[in-house]
Amino acid sequence: MLTEVSDFYSRVVPGRHERRLGQASDRTNLMYYFYVIKSKVDGKLYKGYTKDILKRLSMHNSGKVKSTKRRKPFKLIYTESFSTKDMAIEREKYFKSLKGGKELIKILKHI
Repeated sequence: MLTEVSDFYSRVVPGRHERRLGQASDRTNLMYYFYVIKSKVDGKLYKGYTKDILKRLSMHNSGKVKSTKRRKPFKLIYTESFSTKDMAIEREKYFKSLKGGKELIKILKHI
């Protein structure tokens, strides 16, 4: 698992009003993440938010998340970082909407 996310901090996509991660000091300021994971079994996407992205991915891959346990293992494919929980939740809700879902598909095509 760590080989898939070992470069996580160098790949984080900043959210609105956020700085790109690059220096170690930046990492401590960003506390919440919107993330997208892809099932290696059926190719379906799961969208969520978390404070600890590596721990959350581990939970998905170990079957501890009820909504994803039958589709494990997962690969982290997209993240955005936010300084507040409310901003991360707002972004998750947007990407789960019809309009946001279409935008997310366009973003993921370029990754």
